[in-house]
Amino acid sequence: MTPQSTRSRKGKKSALAKLQSLQDELREVNDDSLINAKKVMPLVEKIAISVNIIVLWLQLQYEGHKAGVPHDFADPGVWPALDTAFDYIEHVFNILFLLELTFRLFVLRRKFFYQAGSVDKFNIFDLIVVLATSFDLYIVKALAQQLEDELYDVPPAPYHTCDPNVASP
Repeated sequence: MTPQSTRSRKGKKSALAKLQSLQDELREVNDDSLINAKKVMPLVEKIAISVNIIVLWLQLQYEGHKAGVPHDFADPGVWPALDTAFDYIEHVFNILFLLELTFRLFVLRRKFFYQAGSVDKFNIFDLIVVLATSFDLYIVKALAQQLEDELYDVPPAPYHTCDPNVASP
């Protein structure tokens, strides 16, 4: 065996050892980031759900206030008109939960439905709740608005000018 072939074998072995140690280091970094993601994602989900619960509670309080004003159970003007704000917040949370659900479906794939040899009931429940909310928010409300417009024959908003000398049609 020549000294040169021995050096090339040692060089290959050391290069393979370096490559193997680099792969091990990358695996550790990936494992650490995966562990951090597993810790951070549930925390973010819990915070989003908690904030959503608080917003739903405020919305319920607001609806109760609106219902009490005509019957003199509540003072008008205490709460500003928040209908539009609550609608926007509902859309934001729904989109957030849809993105989170899509992300989990993409990452877990089949494990989303089956974990530890049985059906994961919490993920199925989460899927049903998010899809039902999306169906209500984007389909049922649109159909109800369309039906209400047809039922009461709501004409389009009239054209108004700012000039008092010009009569509106």
